[in-house]
Amino acid sequence: MSPPFTPVFGIPGEWTKGALIEHVKTGMQVKLGTLPIYFCALYSIKLKRDNGQWGSKARANILAVAEQEMLHLALAGNMLRALDGKQLLYDESFMPKYPSQILYDKIDMELRPADIRA
Repeated sequence: MSPPFTPVFGIPGEWTKGALIEHVKTGMQVKLGTLPIYFCALYSIKLKRDNGQWGSKARANILAVAEQEMLHLALAGNMLRALDGKQLLYDESFMPKYPSQILYDKIDMELRPADIRA
């Protein structure tokens, strides 16, 4: 069992391999934290009687962003592995928790359906 994950904040005093590994892990945690929000919104948009209007377009746009987030997560994972680092994505200390705030900007993260009024 690995020790609990703690994200890094700020630039390290010296860029070492270990510091880079911790920054890559933090980036992975940010990407992993956004994916459930995108998918929750995506799957909440009903397409009945949409006929290619805003609902279809919104779903396509959200899916495109989610795919990019998954690509970024995979690339960061490849980078981590190339640095001989390891991180279990499904470690309880690494998994996002909701509601919470995203790192650095303190933006609220909630899992809820898409809302046209928001």
